[in-house]
Amino acid sequence: MTTAGSEWVLANLQVSGYYRVNYDMDNWERLLNQLTTDHTVIPLINRAQIVDDAFNLAR
Repeated sequence: MTTAGSEWVLANLQVSGYYRVNYDMDNWERLLNQLTTDHTVIPLINRAQIVDDAFNLAR
């Protein structure tokens, strides 16, 4: 997934499917920044999904 602009994009909102999501590096950085500044903006289940996707994609 490639993103443009300054907004982060979150795929598989509310984990509606069984997908691994790999964002481009800019979006990973935007998501990390959002999680660092105000993690409550991203739903709890998606925060868990982001961590799970990151660890599994790092293998």
